[in-house]
Amino acid sequence: MNSMKAVGIDIVEIKRIENDLDRYNERFISRILSSKEQEMYNLRSDKIQFLAGRFAAKEAVIKCLAEILQNRPPYVEMQILSNESGQPVLVCGELLKTKLDNLKFYISISHEKNYATAIAVLTEVK
Repeated sequence: MNSMKAVGIDIVEIKRIENDLDRYNERFISRILSSKEQEMYNLRSDKIQFLAGRFAAKEAVIKCLAEILQNRPPYVEMQILSNESGQPVLVCGELLKTKLDNLKFYISISHEKNYATAIAVLTEVK
């Protein structure tokens, strides 16, 4: 049985992400997305919405982790990939794996014309 430990939510204006992408280009993408996520991004026709959704999801995860971690992890340390059914799943890098040993995240991402939002629920696996 899982017990809930924390909830994080984030909303981002898609235009803001588009402006950051125009301003910083590849540096912005490589700061937010891991190489695996960049592969997914490059295959998308809705690149800005995808990037905004991943940004919001990572911010939601960081809000959950505030109770556990003293330092904010880099965005690329948190990969938001998709399972077989397309649902977003968090895959942590080595820095986070050891700290999240018996914890699991549930993530949902949604985007609309002007906004992307995400929620992360952190549970303890017993």
